[in-house]
Amino acid sequence: VYLVKYGQSHYAMKVLRKNVVLEGQDLAYVMLEREILMQCQSNPFIIQLKYAFQNVERLFFLMEVARAGNFYRILLKQAPRPFRYERIVFHSGEIACALLFLHSKRI
Repeated sequence: VYLVKYGQSHYAMKVLRKNVVLEGQDLAYVMLEREILMQCQSNPFIIQLKYAFQNVERLFFLMEVARAGNFYRILLKQAPRPFRYERIVFHSGEIACALLFLHSKRI
């Protein structure tokens, strides 16, 4: 995943090599990921897919940037200190909202 700039906006660009996707028989998973991201366009707790496109060699997913980073990076940055209770409640609420949305879409 790369941080890219287009005009005045920054995006996260996920790049997948087609030959790797096809060799590993991962095409169905990549297409499913794209479909799920498209179904989640209205949810503020799930990263938004802005564009999906391809060239001869690669597939591209252009997504909004998570300014705080992904949750794994937040955990690594915090370790080994424990999270404050308020932060636990905040992140748990965000995750619960995202999961409830996915469940409502039968994902």
